[in-house]
Amino acid sequence: MIPRIWFTAKIMLVFLVFGPPIGALTYIGLIGLWFGRTDPGGGLAVFAFLSIFGLPLSYLYGALPALLTGLAMALWRLARGAIGWLEAVIIGLGAGAFMAFAGKAGVVEAASATSNTMPLVTLTALVPAFACWWLACRLVTGFRRSEARLGF
Repeated sequence: MIPRIWFTAKIMLVFLVFGPPIGALTYIGLIGLWFGRTDPGGGLAVFAFLSIFGLPLSYLYGALPALLTGLAMALWRLARGAIGWLEAVIIGLGAGAFMAFAGKAGVVEAASATSNTMPLVTLTALVPAFACWWLACRLVTGFRRSEARLGF
């Protein structure tokens, strides 16, 4: 029982430490691309400015979704076996859709509160979920390229 709890805690810690900054960079990068569609320098300036202030604040908005996504991945792993890239994408999309609809319903006050930003919020959850899954494969389970199945 203790090894399962420790395994779950390690996966959740990977998601907690790396998920919010990766999500913030994804969100800021997509906003920078939007502003940079007519002026590439403007998009880069937006990205740089928002990164300076957004990265430290990323844990305020992203810590709870990161922990819940890490918990979902760990529980899936314990219940069904190794998590491949497709399962990681499904869980990431589920987390993004949950956050987008929670914002739409007024549960979470954030940029997800309008229907225009729902795809943005979903992508903002998908990218860090996939990246943290990849990191957890390597940091938690010691995955090596020689293994046949990609997953933890």
